[in-house]
Order: sequence, then C-alpha cells, then structure tokens
Amino acid sequence: FIMKLFDKQSAQLLERKVIKNEAPGFRLMARAALETWKIAKKHSPRKIWAIAGPGNNGGDAIMTACFALLDRYDVSCSVLGQPKGDALAALEFSKTIGLKIHKRLPNIKELKTGCDVLIDGVLGLGASRSPKGRLLGAINFINEARAKKKVFVISIDLPSGLDPCSGQVLGQSAVKADETIMLLSPKQACYTGHASKHVGTLFFSDLGITNYHKYGTKTSELIKPDLFRIEKIPKISHKDSNGSVLILGGWGNMQGAGFLAGLAAARTGVGKVFICTPNSKFRPMELIGIDPKLEDLKSCLKQVNVVVAGPGLNEKADEHLHLIWKSKLPLVLDAYGLRWLAQNNLPKRTTNWIGTPHHGETVELLGKYKTESNRFVQLTLLNEIYGGQWILKGPGTLVGPNPTYVNNFANGILATAGTGDVLAGIAGAMIAHGYSKAGALATHIHSESAKKIIAQKSSRLIASDLLKNIGIVMNELEK
Repeated sequence: FIMKLFDKQSAQLLERKVIKNEAPGFRLMARAALETWKIAKKHSPRKIWAIAGPGNNGGDAIMTACFALLDRYDVSCSVLGQPKGDALAALEFSKTIGLKIHKRLPNIKELKTGCDVLIDGVLGLGASRSPKGRLLGAINFINEARAKKKVFVISIDLPSGLDPCSGQVLGQSAVKADETIMLLSPKQACYTGHASKHVGTLFFSDLGITNYHKYGTKTSELIKPDLFRIEKIPKISHKDSNGSVLILGGWGNMQGAGFLAGLAAARTGVGKVFICTPNSKFRPMELIGIDPKLEDLKSCLKQVNVVVAGPGLNEKADEHLHLIWKSKLPLVLDAYGLRWLAQNNLPKRTTNWIGTPHHGETVELLGKYKTESNRFVQLTLLNEIYGGQWILKGPGTLVGPNPTYVNNFANGILATAGTGDVLAGIAGAMIAHGYSKAGALATHIHSESAKKIIAQKSSRLIASDLLKNIGIVMNELEK
C-alpha cells in the first residue's frame, strides 16, 4: 500500500511544512501517539512500558503512555534526558493526568514474561551518530526485555539505533522491534540494509494528512507489481520478434554461471539467447553457442539487442569486455565484469546499461569512496563514476538512481551461488524485451520467483530452482 518513500531530510522537511500549514506540532504528536496506542492495544497488554528519549520521538512515546493511562491500563513511562518543544509539552500534559514519570529504566524483574508491551521512543529521525550512555543503555535494555521476558516491542517511526538515512545500525546495537509504525511519511530506511532484522511488521499512518505528498518530495519508491506493465506475447510472434540476448560468460570452470544467466533470459520468453564461451559443447540445448574469438563476438553483436557480460568470466575475456564496453549496445555487467570495470580506468558509459554488484563488488567499484556505507549514496556515486543504472543486491535491494527503487524483500534463501547470475540474465532479457524500469522489473521477478519457493515451505534453494518460476511471475504481471 506504500509506494513513495522518504529519507531523513525529506521526512523532516515534510513534517515542518505540515506543522506550519495543517496542524500544530503537539496536535500532530497526539495523533501519532493515538495511532501507536491503537496498535499496542490490540495485543491486550497487562502493562505498557514506554521508554522516551529527549526528542519528539520521545514525546510520541510519552503521549502513547498518556492514552494508555486514560484507557485505564497499567503504565510505566521512563523519560531519559530533558525533553524540549512539543516533547516538553507532552511531558507537562502527562503530569496533568497523573502519569508517573521515571527518570531511570525499569528493573527487568518488574516485567512480566509474555504479557507486556514496550513502546520504543528512544531515538527517531534526528539520530545521526552512534548512541551512547543512557540512550545506548535503553536500546540494550529493550532488547534484553524482548529476549528474556518476551515483551512485545513497538518502535515509533523506526527502531532506535538504526540510521534514518540508510537503514544500517548506527553503532553497537539497535532495537529489535516486533512492530514498527511509521508516522506521517513512510521511511525508506525501514525497507533496506539492517532494517529487515529490526523493524518487524511495518505499519504506516498519515495522521490524517492525506495530502502529505504535496509538502514533500519522495526520495525513493517501493517496488510494487503495479509499477510494471508486461504485454502478453502476441499469438503471431516469432523468435526474431521477441528480442535476443548475448551472454559473455561461463569460461574456465565457471560454465554454470553463464548457463544460468542464459537460461534465465530464455525463461522470460526472449526469442534467442547466444552464449560466448569456450565451454560451448556443454551448453544447454536452448542456448546458441558462439566461439570466443573476437571476430565471432563482433559478428554476434550485430544480431543481438543486449549483452550480459561477467557471469563465470575470467581475465582471458578482458579484450572482449573492452569491445563490448565501447559498443553502443545495451549492457548488463555482473561478477567478473564488475571487477574488470573497477580495475580499468574507463570513460563513463552513456549508453543504456545496468551493473549488478553485491556488497564486496560495490566497495571495490567505489574506489576512493569505498568507506561510504549509505547504499542510497552509493547508487549516486556509482552512476557519477561509471554511468548506468545499478542494482545493489542484498537485503532490501536498491535499484537506481533517478529514480531509486527499494525492493521490500530480505531473505537468506537467495544467499547461494548462482542466484546473482539468474538476476543478471533476467535484467538483460528485460532490456531485450524493451521494458522501461528494466532493473526494477528484473529485481521484482527475481525475488517473486524466490517467494514462490518459500511458499512451498522450503527455506533452501539452488539457483536453478528460480528458473521455473520466472514465466509464472511474468504471467501474473501481464496486463
């Protein structure tokens, strides 16, 4: 239900404009707390424990405790530090209704196993550095309470300790929530990086500001099926009308990587898939073998719509990669192709192309910027250095930039050899088919294929298992 996502700066700007034009800050805080309390109340808690930091996130937690008290629930509210602004107003309001405020964390022995709900309002969008002192102590206490006492944890906006820009853990630890409620704007940090281990089930409330988009500009977008339009294959089509893909890969003892990429492309319904490999005699019968001589490659380039280069490749193909990089053909670069790119000082490629690095390849490609850990920033840097669109693989895969898409899927089932080769093959095929948003579409097809395996009660797969689901997922996207 959420498509447009906001980073820290855009979410804060949106909030300021809403407060100026729609609702005073304290009223907005009360709405946020009421929505949080509605979610907490569903769990029929014996007692509510609210832990508030000094910022507005803490004010939300204090007000949530107030609503719980007004609903005649047993409530404990710990406030760490001195609130200011609207959070201070929340603190003053809490005193008028008789909410007792504690200046220390509870004793964990006070919590009853499996019966209580804890509201995490320690840190919010303002977090910018590693939590220390009492704030870090609060994060660790919340995680201990959840682990030892089975307390149900609800985080406001995002789990405390997560970077609100990137979704990475800021320092030593972050809250592991059972549920997270994003307020006013959906936060991109909740969908990628470490967030998948921390947010639990995500909820969103616009706090009654249904036109909130007019006050802010999204910084990314969630990948959803309605982003795409896949046409049915015409009944009178033939193999020369359905696009063609060349795989440069499967060299040495890595023939399987090239073959997986080729079969993945074929499964999307492209008319022809060629593979340039010295291991052509072992190739699957659906792939057309091309001799690895440069002249044969040049000839094949005239027959295809796109090249997928790198799966199972090695240094013996460096000349081939130079030839393809200089060509005007669309390109998908993966695996060895990306390492080759990182090691060669090449001019930025202006022709349509996609890079598909995992974390280690991304670091190598970034060179002097390798210490940059925010993957949203990494997308922009890679585009500035090399051109192209980028699929940064991992939990909450990012695709972009301009625009940037976030894939709401994080599961170790894909952490096995060959799954990236399948993704590269699908990406090449999406370009050959002529689809816009080819990188985002390929990422969606890839993860949805994995979900179908998960739905069969399997927690393990090998890369070739994905192949049979590609056409099924595409069929579901047909308009």
